[in-house]
Amino acid sequence: MGIAVLVAVASIACGSPIPTRTSEASNVLLPDDRAWASISEASDPLDCTDHVATAQLDQVIVSKWSPDSSKLAVARAIIIPSRVTITGYEEDPVLSVLDLSTNALREIGQGNRPEWSGTGTFLSFWKNDGDLHIPQGDKNVGTLEVSNPDARWVDDVLYYWYAEEIRTWDRGVTQTVSRVATA
Repeated sequence: MGIAVLVAVASIACGSPIPTRTSEASNVLLPDDRAWASISEASDPLDCTDHVATAQLDQVIVSKWSPDSSKLAVARAIIIPSRVTITGYEEDPVLSVLDLSTNALREIGQGNRPEWSGTGTFLSFWKNDGDLHIPQGDKNVGTLEVSNPDARWVDDVLYYWYAEEIRTWDRGVTQTVSRVATA
């Protein structure tokens, strides 16, 4: 019995399949590893990703996946000619959403720092106008004056700072949650 275990361990360590035979004591069939021999050397049996052709996204600054991984919000740098800068151009972040089910790229416009709500219904992003914008699909459902761009979603409720207040935005309704005492 000890020799059979030693042969099995050596066989596994050396990469050769364990010979298939029935055991007289238990009539149990040992596994046959020859099925793995039909898999080509180039394929990886542990690779569980699928490579899918998508739209070309150049100059990506930041990207955020929707919670269900069906959409990707990306902020990309576009080059704008400028006579005022020393380089002769400026870079402006533009926000786009790539829908992986249709491979369609929807341009939202100037913006950066995209964040999805917990369900993926809403997307918030910071614009150079100083406001936080919240689109739902193609429609802008909220524009918030914020004092700090670090807003956080809890499900579909957005928490954000405005001066000394912590506020929430919930489907168009804003409320003050807390005020920070001034010294």
